[in-house]
Amino acid sequence: LQTVFAVRRTSSVATAGPSETMPVQQDVDPPRKRSRSPRRVSDGSSKAAQSSEDARKPEDEEDNEGEEEEEADEEGEEEDGEMDDEGEAASLLEQATGCLAELPPRVDRARELFEEALKAEPDNPEVLDAFAAFLSEEGDADRAKKMFSRSAELLPDEGAEKFLYLAQMSSGEDALRHYSRGAQVLESELKRLADTGSRATSSTSAAGALASEAADGAAGTEASEVLAGVLQSAAAPLRRQLAGVRASIAELYMTDLCDLDDAEQKCEDALASGLQADPACLQLLATKATLRKVQGRCDEAKQLTLEAARVIKAASGDGSDSDSDDREGEDGEPAAAPNDAGDGGSRPELGDDQDAELPDEDTVAAIARTMIDLEQTQEARHLLCGLLERDEEDLTAWVLLGWSHIVEKEPDTAQDCAKHGLKLCKKKGAAADAFKPELQKLLKEAQGMERPARAKADGDDDADA
Repeated sequence: LQTVFAVRRTSSVATAGPSETMPVQQDVDPPRKRSRSPRRVSDGSSKAAQSSEDARKPEDEEDNEGEEEEEADEEGEEEDGEMDDEGEAASLLEQATGCLAELPPRVDRARELFEEALKAEPDNPEVLDAFAAFLSEEGDADRAKKMFSRSAELLPDEGAEKFLYLAQMSSGEDALRHYSRGAQVLESELKRLADTGSRATSSTSAAGALASEAADGAAGTEASEVLAGVLQSAAAPLRRQLAGVRASIAELYMTDLCDLDDAEQKCEDALASGLQADPACLQLLATKATLRKVQGRCDEAKQLTLEAARVIKAASGDGSDSDSDDREGEDGEPAAAPNDAGDGGSRPELGDDQDAELPDEDTVAAIARTMIDLEQTQEARHLLCGLLERDEEDLTAWVLLGWSHIVEKEPDTAQDCAKHGLKLCKKKGAAADAFKPELQKLLKEAQGMERPARAKADGDDDADA
């Protein structure tokens, strides 16, 4: 190892400045003795004095020089060791990610690689965040929370994801604190991106002004447009994430913090701030629709759910208007014009980034649930069928699909949904236990709707007899 380290230092000496040059191991490349600058002397006595001075050089000075060289060697070896640890940890993280990307994922091997990376660099925020995210997905919330908290201590101003994970693992005021911190980090990242764009735009504009003398500014204009597109693409996911955080804060004021005196106003403020970041954020539209429903402003809630459905269809590549009859109101009249938004604002425009990925299943389910409460059953079923196309064993979709048939007074179909869901619960085992009470409730409700009709029929038969 000493030989390898010495070779590395030898290569680094070639590019280092005079003050950065380090001694190397003698068995590889013996260090050159310090060359003394020749002194100009006028007579022989000066030469003699110089020779005498050199002869009287203390031996302990030579020993000190040797010790300094050994210490420098040790420091260099430590630095090389640290660099090796960093490279090893990065390689282990890459391997772990690759294991999780395989089909089927090699979860056990990924865990082993994460453990090795953590052992190599226990205070590396990147390692802590990656391992903690893996643990949270595997259900080890306690250990994941400790790692995220440690990462937040080491790197409090970067990486919003760890704060969002911590918020999801917390409740009440603690969750609000973590969400707020994550929002601050995202806002700082957006500001840095905007500042970088402003400086780059200024430079590009200056270049365009110079180019205009020769080519009518075409080069500068084209560069400005390209730069604007790059900045917009970089900012879009950050804005979408920030809007989602604001929606989560609004949800907190509707649930855990609903008893606060100003909870409703805080909820409205969070939604307004989120819509400024991304007006087409599905989570925001879903949360706002729920709030309007709770407030009794059902017409606005319906428009928000329909707008959310339009965003989902656009993101899923379903732009057909075949469901236009589902947009009719209770009296058969069509819903508001497409350009009308829930609160009278303009309809949010979809950017090219909106269809980069499929909408989150939980958000789509939340929108469908609100639609069912508002008796928008046809549109809700369209969304739920989309979820089942992605995963035919989605228990949430089967539960909501059954309740949509309850609203439509179709108990037989609702029973079918409930029974199929219970079969899936049996197949999935303990992981699906949380769905059993809801499915049993759905089944009981459907069976209860049948009894009056049967009792009436039996009564009619008795009267005829």
